[in-house]
Amino acid sequence: HYRSQYEFIAFFEKGKRKLYDLGVPDVLSAKRIRGGYATEKPVSLLEVLVLQSSSEGELVLDPFMGSGSTGEAAVKNHRRFHGIDVQEKSIELAMSRLEVVVHAND
Repeated sequence: HYRSQYEFIAFFEKGKRKLYDLGVPDVLSAKRIRGGYATEKPVSLLEVLVLQSSSEGELVLDPFMGSGSTGEAAVKNHRRFHGIDVQEKSIELAMSRLEVVVHAND
C-alpha cells in the first residue's frame, strides 16, 4: 500500500468572489502535522486560504473545525470565526487554542 501524499480541500463561497492573489497555485504544499489532532491541518496552509478569500473583519466558517487550525488562521489575520464540530473534545480543544490566539492579538 502506498501512503496518500495529498488531500482534497473543499472550498465554498457565497456569491462571486475573486481571489486576492492569482499567482497562488491551485495545488498547495505543507508538511504533515504529526502527533497532533488526527486530521489537523497546518495553520500556514489555512492562512493561504483565509487570506486569499476574505478581508479583515469578514466571517470565516469551518463546519468541521476539529482542533481549530482554521480559526487560528482567521483570528491571527483579523477575521471573525465561527466553528462547528460534533465532538465535545474538539470544541474544548479549539476553544482553548483560540483563547490563546485572541490574547496574543490584543
